[in-house]
Amino acid sequence: MALLRPGRAGDNGQQPLLPQTARRPVPDLQAMPPAASQAGPVTTVAAEELKGMSDFSANIRRGAALLKQRLMPIRRAESESGPTMSTEQLIEGLAADLRPTGVTPRIALRFALAVSVMIVVALSTVTLGPRADFWATITTSRFLFEIAVTGTLAVSAFLSLQISAYPDATWQAPWRALLPATLLLLSAVILELFSVRSEDWIERTMGQNSALCVTVIVLMGLPPLVAFIAALRRGAPIRPGSAGMLAGVLSGAIAATFYAIQSPEDSLLFFAAWSSLAIGLLAVIGAIAGRWLLNW
Repeated sequence: MALLRPGRAGDNGQQPLLPQTARRPVPDLQAMPPAASQAGPVTTVAAEELKGMSDFSANIRRGAALLKQRLMPIRRAESESGPTMSTEQLIEGLAADLRPTGVTPRIALRFALAVSVMIVVALSTVTLGPRADFWATITTSRFLFEIAVTGTLAVSAFLSLQISAYPDATWQAPWRALLPATLLLLSAVILELFSVRSEDWIERTMGQNSALCVTVIVLMGLPPLVAFIAALRRGAPIRPGSAGMLAGVLSGAIAATFYAIQSPEDSLLFFAAWSSLAIGLLAVIGAIAGRWLLNW
């Protein structure tokens, strides 16, 4: 309505604040076109943009929630282990949560050891047969030295082989498994050299069955080597060549032990020369097989 002020009579004592010619007409709202018809496609595009921005914000919120859910176990592990956690600690924590399934490498190696001993006993009995003076021989120092050397070598190689079957093995030098048996063998050789005349050294080293000794030990050691390589495939050796070499040494030690029981050759020089050669050949075969079959 127009603003009024007191004025002349005839206007009820009031007159407009503005002259009649300065009044603005009141627009007719019903006659005006709707806003949508004025805006046209511009308003539609703006609405679509607002809807897209809303969807984008919703996607960001969902992504943040998912990321928070994924990071929650890591934050929980960090809070349990301390303020920070290194990569090694995280790997150790994940490995600790794992549970072995099926046959473990240690069980497989023990089974392979039992099978290997039975196979070698059967092969040595069939190919060589029991020696006639067995009961008289087992009390001699030479025989005891031979069994002690091969037995020590077999035990140390088997223990080292069990360690090397796992990827987290901290054992760094497989050749150390050979050290106790090597020192024992050197002691036996020195004892033999002092016990025999120097003129007989070559004869006692060559013996009568050197070729047979190497051939029989290698052939009897191949089935155990296959068994140990198959057992090692249940694990994950970080040094497959070294693990295969240890399997060859263990197989040769088992075969040499039963060959020494059945063989008529009692010279420690003969044993040191030819049994060591056969075990070395099996070690080489095992290292090659390990590099080929145990890679992962």
